[in-house]
Amino acid sequence: MEGELMKINSNGVLTIPAQFRKAGFEPNHYVNVSLNEDGSLKITPIEAIPRNQLGFHSPSWLKKERKASEDLQKGKVKTYKNKRDFLKALKEW
Repeated sequence: MEGELMKINSNGVLTIPAQFRKAGFEPNHYVNVSLNEDGSLKITPIEAIPRNQLGFHSPSWLKKERKASEDLQKGKVKTYKNKRDFLKALKEW
């Protein structure tokens, strides 16, 4: 992909052209900016939350997590002596 001449505004903001945004630079995502020895900038998209963990941050999952934490605090839990007893209870459930 060829480069494109850009202008940095007075606040240091540089707009990433659409053709480059489509390559992984999405709104509200994070990037790492580093300065190379030759004075050029390297901009790399990063994942603040790894993609394989995104489901654990959905509203429905977080609601279930809160419910489980509340149950744990209230003592609404059951423990088992071994995994065989646990699996048996799970099958009966």
